[in-house]
Amino acid sequence: MWKILAKILGNVSKIDEMFLFPDEFGVKYFLSQIFSGNPSAERFLLRINGDLPLPLRGQSIKISQNISIINLGFGVHLSSAVQEYNLTSTDFSPSDRAMEFLFLHEANLAALSELARANTYLEAARNQAQILSITDPLTGLLNRRGFDSEFSAAFERRKIHPFALLHLDLDRFKEVNDLLGHSAGDRILIEVSTILTEEVRAGDKVFRVGGDEFLLLIFTPEPHSKIQKISKRIITKIETIKLPSILGKVSASIGIAIPDELQGNCREKLLEFSDKALYKAKSYGQGKFIIWKEAVVL
Repeated sequence: MWKILAKILGNVSKIDEMFLFPDEFGVKYFLSQIFSGNPSAERFLLRINGDLPLPLRGQSIKISQNISIINLGFGVHLSSAVQEYNLTSTDFSPSDRAMEFLFLHEANLAALSELARANTYLEAARNQAQILSITDPLTGLLNRRGFDSEFSAAFERRKIHPFALLHLDLDRFKEVNDLLGHSAGDRILIEVSTILTEEVRAGDKVFRVGGDEFLLLIFTPEPHSKIQKISKRIITKIETIKLPSILGKVSASIGIAIPDELQGNCREKLLEFSDKALYKAKSYGQGKFIIWKEAVVL
């Protein structure tokens, strides 16, 4: 340690030049404690009298009336001392393992840092995989798996947050695919998904569950009146999608089911009613919607 102090402080020999003390009485008090043999004075803290007054932890052992051995070390500040004073392993005595412990400590910190980064990456990858597993890659809407989860939660809360289930299917979509190709069909599906997302509110949910089939969860305390308005807007907006004149226009049919006592307490039954309402609407022609309970075309 004296070699290190000489490197840091230069050619100083007086203790009050090496370390910071509040005044001359501080120096005298420190020395009196070192030579007193008092066990409470065996451990102490000093600060180097330099540009960076790092603390040194010390321990004294009284050998004789006039001699005490002082062992000093940087303790937890070793890393700062090595960086600030450009210390190397040659500055420490062969018996001093401080640098070895520092290397081990820093290697451990580096390993922990890498482990934390790896955990962060894995967590992000898991979250991304979870998102992809419930997302339709073409439209970016939630897929069938996403619907199953959201529908189950909505059905459980139906008494508190009433909702309607809309089952939408494009009319004559197969003809578009056959005549114009799948790329044109994909473009239409993307446009439809955009329309559906724009026409519902932030808390509502839109799903593409296969082909040209979409499901919507519309949350409203007045499902009958609200759903009719939303359905009309959706159908009208979808009909604005441009197609070659030979194909006419794109249209959509919608089947609607609203949870109530008449339809039972089974979510699978509600899905069945929306499906039946959809095919009932299609039987009346294109661009129609039906609320199953009413069983009339609208």
